[in-house]
Amino acid sequence: MDRHTFSKTTLLLLLAFISALFLIMIRSLLMTIVMAAIFSALSRPMLRRFQRAFGGRTRLAAGASLAVIFFAIILPWGASWAR
Repeated sequence: MDRHTFSKTTLLLLLAFISALFLIMIRSLLMTIVMAAIFSALSRPMLRRFQRAFGGRTRLAAGASLAVIFFAIILPWGASWAR
């Protein structure tokens, strides 16, 4: 094996090792990250509608979206846990 091939192989093995360690470290967060991505993708159409309704004002639309999500989803879900 020549030096160039050895360097490439070593680099790929080191990359695989570091990637595996990283995945082991964040294993408990992976489901949270996936759920956040799904939830943000599902709430994007609501944000678009609010942007059209508020004349393109992104910050106002984002605040309204967060308020709807909070009062319609998070607040009742949290109240059910309090019982």
